[in-house]
Amino acid sequence: MNLSAVFPFMVLVSAQYAGELVARGCGLPVPGTVIGGVGLFVALCLVPGLHTRIAPFAHTLLRNMLLFFVPASVGVMAIFGDLASHGPLLLAVLVATTWATALAAALTFDALGGRRKDGAS
Repeated sequence: MNLSAVFPFMVLVSAQYAGELVARGCGLPVPGTVIGGVGLFVALCLVPGLHTRIAPFAHTLLRNMLLFFVPASVGVMAIFGDLASHGPLLLAVLVATTWATALAAALTFDALGGRRKDGAS
């Protein structure tokens, strides 16, 4: 067993669980993993040398990230019949919401950030 991976694993899992504890304990509408990620970021900024101890383990996780999508793929295959029967409607909804999101982003950018302070656009 590779004991060098235990510490980084425990740091990452502890950050996740601490975030879940804060989110649920305070009733925040933010996912615990997001709060844990922010806490981990703060810890990485404040604790010297923590980055160098966690980086190799984190890189290994990122290189194997595809494995985390296997359960989702199995779930999609389990309901493939439903997806096939509702496929055209799902496609229409995806296209409509994508266009609506792009339009909302463009209008927001134009209203808030489209003009520069120096007068140039």
